[in-house]
Amino acid sequence: MRSLIPFIILSLCIFSNLFAKENKSGSNPKNNLKNPIIKIPESEKIFYSGRSKFDSTKPDELGLIPIITYHKILPKENLMKRSAQNFRKDLDFLKKHNFYFIRAQDLYEGWIDIPQGKIPVLLTFDDSHISQFNFLNNGKIDPDSAIGILENFKSQYPTYPLTAVFFVTPCQGKPNNLFGQEQLTKKKLNYLISHGYEIENHSCAHPDYQKTPIDSITSDLSLSQKKIREFLPGYNYNFLATPYGGYPNKKYWNQLETFPNTFTKNKNSNKISTKAYNHNLIFDYSNRLSLSPFSSAFRTNRVRRIHGHEVSLQELKNSIVNKEIRLFVSDGDPRTVTIRKNESNLLKFDKTKKLVIAPNRLNTYKLIEHSK
Repeated sequence: MRSLIPFIILSLCIFSNLFAKENKSGSNPKNNLKNPIIKIPESEKIFYSGRSKFDSTKPDELGLIPIITYHKILPKENLMKRSAQNFRKDLDFLKKHNFYFIRAQDLYEGWIDIPQGKIPVLLTFDDSHISQFNFLNNGKIDPDSAIGILENFKSQYPTYPLTAVFFVTPCQGKPNNLFGQEQLTKKKLNYLISHGYEIENHSCAHPDYQKTPIDSITSDLSLSQKKIREFLPGYNYNFLATPYGGYPNKKYWNQLETFPNTFTKNKNSNKISTKAYNHNLIFDYSNRLSLSPFSSAFRTNRVRRIHGHEVSLQELKNSIVNKEIRLFVSDGDPRTVTIRKNESNLLKFDKTKKLVIAPNRLNTYKLIEHSK
């Protein structure tokens, strides 16, 4: 019987002195990802401990994670549009069926801090369209915009976590130029950050990576980083969703992830940074559920997302209701990974591998022996 399959907890041993290295600068935690690599010594390798039941829940942290992508919240639905009414229904459905919202940062860190028995889900919005965040003439947020709906949902369920990632395109024309209302751009971006949302890179002008030279792609990504800092000084993107879900030739994928500072001199002989960005995760648009970040098949440069339109979402909902898909179910402890006993070979790491960790949290899928 499947329900009798024993589970194990993969416990990750970290001594308190590693936690003490947490950044104390007081800066935005989004921007503190370039930490020194710390190798766990032989005496502190991960270990297994057995456990066979978890009350009425069956944790499974190698299951799949829905990452849902929306574009426009508008009345007439199509492949790029979701109505406000149906978006509200999507949120209601996810809450009713034990989903808990996480951030892209949580996925990156492998820190899935949600209650036992809950299923992580990540909401993403592409293209920074005005329908995602619109102020009415009276100065209030449009209740039928994505932010209006999300904030109202928060007020209805104040103890229920709700967040989303906004992949923005600063160089696109209206109404996709950072949510359309140019005189309110700074206000909107600061609102998103202060209310717990993530702002990430979707390119500057939305080129098709399959048809664009790599030099133009890297210039566009750098320009997007530069543009967002005009409104949010010092802000760093950490994640990228590729336009149209496309990729250049595979030999250039590493240039989507990071590009070192290059400099030119201005008329005063001062060095000016012309290219620089760092994307720790790259999201596609393949209409597939994401693998667990603990899975050996999880790829940081091709994180799967599903389409936020009626056909795709209805298929997802039917599969959830009918229990046709194997979903990630939390064990309630972000410090451990609970899997089926016979699947330890599917982990991104095992007892023989050393981990690379961040100062205050496990960076569980950046491994010494990992290759993309």
